[in-house]
Amino acid sequence: MIDTDTVLGRGAFGIVHPATHGGLTRPKKVAAKRIDDKDEEKLAQAAEDLKRLVGLNHENIARVYEVLHQRNSVWVFMELCEHGDLVDYLQSSRKGKGSTSDREKLKLMLHIACGVQYLHSRNVVHRDIKPRNILISNKAVAKLNDFDLSKFFDDPISTSLMTSNVGTQAFKAPEFFQRNPEGKINYHRNVDIFAMGLTFLGMIQENPGLCPRVETPNEKAELCVPAGLLMWERKTYGREPLVVVKLQEHSGSMTEPWNTVRKLIKGMTCFEPTDRTPADQVVSAFASFQQWMQWWGPNQSKYKVRNCVILQDPRCDQVVLH
Repeated sequence: MIDTDTVLGRGAFGIVHPATHGGLTRPKKVAAKRIDDKDEEKLAQAAEDLKRLVGLNHENIARVYEVLHQRNSVWVFMELCEHGDLVDYLQSSRKGKGSTSDREKLKLMLHIACGVQYLHSRNVVHRDIKPRNILISNKAVAKLNDFDLSKFFDDPISTSLMTSNVGTQAFKAPEFFQRNPEGKINYHRNVDIFAMGLTFLGMIQENPGLCPRVETPNEKAELCVPAGLLMWERKTYGREPLVVVKLQEHSGSMTEPWNTVRKLIKGMTCFEPTDRTPADQVVSAFASFQQWMQWWGPNQSKYKVRNCVILQDPRCDQVVLH
């Protein structure tokens, strides 16, 4: 049963309503997303792609239970995450009890990395990773969601190329802004890695919408310019900009984890796609400081995160970690 009078969320491709699923014997509260399209052939293809999500089963992926194709619409019944998306969750934490603890941010980053690793291992490229497409369950577990733009491959995706210009502008990798001699875009799964790196940066900065802030070397004014576009424009003039993650220098129990995080963000946001740190290495890096996350309490932090900026400095020829 779908409660069409209540709207949980709206996106570019559909509206989400609360619903129950599983029949009379095992009813479960779920989210039901309706996708409309007058192009029936296009809608049928979308339904077939979305049905492949039913086979995905991972703690950090929002479960899809069923996909129903009806005339001019597709219904997707999926896991209901009570805390909403990552943006709403962190904002509500600030309003209710102050900033989200460093430990919880690290835990959520690990969840996101595990979700991306799982998708890539199943030959799926998300293509629209951003804070609004990451849901938080009632147990504070981060789950990747919204696979409307995802690409499914039958073969390993390590070298599989895509050409569709999709995704959210602020989180697009540089390769979305350059074209080959035929005028086409070419990219592969590492666009997910770049978007994940910017998502982590946005979580540290805690800007509105968790959108990563970009600053030019000659101006202090913040610019609403996608980092990927700015990197590509500088590259065309022979100046590759640098992503520098600035954290407050402070000794304490969280020094090593945050040093690791800033190095990871640097590695995930490299200009060259093949230079980016793959998801499995990101997960392994987080695992390397699990000891801190196990015993470090939320009120014991001596290492606070300061607002970060992406510095585009043409004078440097290598990334300098501050």
